[in-house]
Amino acid sequence: MAEALKDTQHTLIVVGSGVSMGASPGSSCASWTGLIEDGIDFCLKQKLADKAWADFRRLQLAQPGTDERISAAEQLQRKMGGPQGSRYADWLEESVGALRLKQRDVVDALHAFGTRLATTNYDGLLEEATGLPPVTWRNAREVERALRSEPPAILHLHGHWKDPESVILGIRDYERVLNDKAFQQLQAAIGALGTLVFVGSGLDGMGDPNVGALFEWLLPLFSRSRYTHYLLLRDNESAEAEKKYPPTGKLRVVGYGAKHSDLAPFLRRLAQGHSPGGGGGGSSPGGGLVQTLQAANGVLDSNLRFLLRRARRAPGMDPRLREYADLYLPRPYADTAELAQLATLLRRSGLSWEKLSELCRMSLSEACRGDFDQLRPGPDMLEELVDILSEMPSRPYERRTFPLLEFALRVSKHPEELPVRAEVRTWFKRAAKTMGVAPESVTLPVAQLPDKLHLLVKIEPLPRARFSVQAWLDDGGEIQTLQAETRCTKKALPGVLWELRKHTAIQSRLHQIGRQNLMFEFILPRELLLEEVEHWVIEKGSDPVPIGIRHPVVVRSLERIYAEVRSDLDEEFLDAATDWRQKWQAMQALAEGALPVFRIASLTDLERTRLLSMLLKKEIACVALELSPSNCPVQTRRDVLKTVIGKGIPIALWTRGEKAAPTQLGATFERLLTEVLELPSRVLDERLSAFESNNPHHAGQSLTLLFDSPDRVPPDAVPGWDYHAPGVLETQP
Repeated sequence: MAEALKDTQHTLIVVGSGVSMGASPGSSCASWTGLIEDGIDFCLKQKLADKAWADFRRLQLAQPGTDERISAAEQLQRKMGGPQGSRYADWLEESVGALRLKQRDVVDALHAFGTRLATTNYDGLLEEATGLPPVTWRNAREVERALRSEPPAILHLHGHWKDPESVILGIRDYERVLNDKAFQQLQAAIGALGTLVFVGSGLDGMGDPNVGALFEWLLPLFSRSRYTHYLLLRDNESAEAEKKYPPTGKLRVVGYGAKHSDLAPFLRRLAQGHSPGGGGGGSSPGGGLVQTLQAANGVLDSNLRFLLRRARRAPGMDPRLREYADLYLPRPYADTAELAQLATLLRRSGLSWEKLSELCRMSLSEACRGDFDQLRPGPDMLEELVDILSEMPSRPYERRTFPLLEFALRVSKHPEELPVRAEVRTWFKRAAKTMGVAPESVTLPVAQLPDKLHLLVKIEPLPRARFSVQAWLDDGGEIQTLQAETRCTKKALPGVLWELRKHTAIQSRLHQIGRQNLMFEFILPRELLLEEVEHWVIEKGSDPVPIGIRHPVVVRSLERIYAEVRSDLDEEFLDAATDWRQKWQAMQALAEGALPVFRIASLTDLERTRLLSMLLKKEIACVALELSPSNCPVQTRRDVLKTVIGKGIPIALWTRGEKAAPTQLGATFERLLTEVLELPSRVLDERLSAFESNNPHHAGQSLTLLFDSPDRVPPDAVPGWDYHAPGVLETQP
């Protein structure tokens, strides 16, 4: 392959979305799927579609096959008026047209080969890096000239955002171009060109239907070609790809390393004349070393990386070792002084190695834990940990940022009292800005936190004083059904909950994670939201205690969760879905602990105009109803909660008690609301404190928390589910 890349007259490098994702870290629109999701959000914001339509398109995007995803893109394009639509052009400009080059390593390495560049991407990142103009398939004459480098240009095989009609997005676009004379000429020209090298495509396009379609389009040409073509993949993908494209064929699979950050060093080695399979001389400083490493086993490879990192940290480092380190190691995303400061802060934090290791593991993607898993305690283990994190790129395909930033944020939000908490937060903000990331955009989604179980229990009243109960368990993977619909009296509800609590799927994990990490989420209709569910006693034995003392207990709105699939519910909650999601995302995106909270502490706050004006503010995602029942009767509370839920507020905290003094109640709310993301565990602690004190005036005796995540809903709440109302199958009294 190194020899082929030297032949600039007969080689074309085809760049996929993986390169754009690495070049513009943190930008979801750099990936094909992320771009389509952004288009769905655009349609919602522009009121071109409703939530049911949007959720169905997202389900299509989640399907493993290409057809469903391209169909979703097709429907998206139609909503915007098609290729000629002004909304379509506006969206392309605001999304993929707004991508900017933030990380040049891979793009510069590709440009350094001096060969022609083509891409299946719609963005202008290659143009920004190289200064070359874009050429799309719609201009056959310019395509022919670009393939001859007369003059050089970036060939956009599937269009460029500045020419919306050139962008191949949906089914109609693919059908249109396959019958287009200009596109047929492009196909013939590429087939006669020579060697094709696919970079940033991943296995069959890494979820990008554009590259998958391009492969199907070009494969017939490969069989007739006298040239060998190459597909660069991560090592863990290359073995699977070789089953489809065996080494004896015209498309060869080449592994470039264990992770995405290995691509740039691999390309630089190729440019210096080192073939990935060995051989090829060359005079680069790390040539022999690299060849040795590629033949060495994993332990030697890992140990040498540790040695080179240590040498890179040394002030008076031998220049030759620096050359080896720069050649072999991924380039850190932060400078040496910043990394050294973070290591010093970690040493002063007082956190044990075990706790820091867990925070690091939570911040790394599973596929990128190789070096970390081999790290052992030692005198410079914290510096090594920080170095490993600093080499890892952003993960827009997972909707996650740089692991280094995620790790620093986790440390700054650790529940223990840390003497360096403020300093770590300052470091995090400074590093985020240096790395081109807005600090407030770095999130730690509750649904992604490991070692937590969420038991979703839906309870609905039925005729004849009975209740319908269903339950599901979310363990961070798929939500599984624990209890199909059963019917019982209110008196029998604790027994049903006790049986759920004893389920093997829960019991097998509780001894590992502890009771405090099993959260009960009661999905209730409005008439049950004021029930004292946290006081229900579900345990058996001589000294049973309320469920709210053992576990975090929250309530959720049944009407809002099921508004899109049930015609028997109030239609006003359909309009709340968009605000609900946006407010939840705003809460998760908060880098600091405090979130703007609307505290209803007087009757003035209940005045209709003030109430609505506060709830409609996009930054308000949490409401605290601090009035006692005597000042805010039950019916008024129900009306307020209906408005809160209907305006998309995902979090609300209120008290049902009369005995706590207003000043004590205000102080309790003030303390609890300093870390909104931690409210379930904070309210649990407050309830436990009230239980232990046996003080009827304690504010924790009567707290209720609405904590309603739109990212975690039962399967039968997803549009398209064949739903039947509870109790319709009941025939016996």
